[in-house]
Amino acid sequence: MKPQTAFIGLGAMGFPMACRLLDAGYPVKTAVHRNLEKASQLKEKGAVIASDFSEAVKGAKLIFSIVPADEAMKALYLNEQVMAAIDPEAIVIEMTSASMSAMQEIGQALQKRNIRVLDSPVSGGISGAREGTLTFIVGGDAAVLDEVRPALECMASRIIHVGPLGAGKGMKAANQMLVGIHMAAAAQALALAESVGIDPDTFFQVISTSSGASKVLENKFQLMKNHRFDQGFQLQLLVKDMNIALAQGEGLDLSMLEQASALFAQVPAELAEKDFAVISELFRKA
Repeated sequence: MKPQTAFIGLGAMGFPMACRLLDAGYPVKTAVHRNLEKASQLKEKGAVIASDFSEAVKGAKLIFSIVPADEAMKALYLNEQVMAAIDPEAIVIEMTSASMSAMQEIGQALQKRNIRVLDSPVSGGISGAREGTLTFIVGGDAAVLDEVRPALECMASRIIHVGPLGAGKGMKAANQMLVGIHMAAAAQALALAESVGIDPDTFFQVISTSSGASKVLENKFQLMKNHRFDQGFQLQLLVKDMNIALAQGEGLDLSMLEQASALFAQVPAELAEKDFAVISELFRKA
């Protein structure tokens, strides 16, 4: 029998991940924060909707969370009612893209109560969450990772242990740094090609099979080509992640990241909830 599981955070990534756990036979309990519609859909698939987060984690042996940022993580895990409701035998798997310092603060608070915790942000986008092909970037005790690996494998095609607690967040920050830089570069390269009369599809055909190829271009080309940015990873979330990387690398030469961040800052505020490929609109003619 699969262990009782709590899943906190039913956003664009969390909802399909929770669905995959349900489909694999894990009994899932959650609580509504903002995504009432997603909670209702999850209930239709067999999840239990608790009255609040402390009720959601009560009795769970596995507790997954993927929330917007540091503040939401702290509000969840540094809440006395939630902390008291967590079973001492539970394992917390914290998947938010957040700072190392926030993760370490939460980890210390949980470990004082002998609650085991893994720091495990994910990469692979919404399609990866739906298809179960995410990469889990795990910080924490490798033996604890082995205990939860069967559950992670329902959602991931790659599970990489990168070091002690907090290292997962640190590695994710480095990844998001490259995502931002690659996105800005791909958008400008497309604009350059179009400026000399090259068709977007021809541009993609050449670049995707040449040394300038990138995963970001592969994933975001169709959005740029069609000027359609309504679905995907929100620009404001990538900017948040890039700022985490900047703070994490204080004292280092991160000039490329700084330049990419300055470009993202030029995107109008009303586009903050669009997919981050919307930055291409700064450089391209309609």
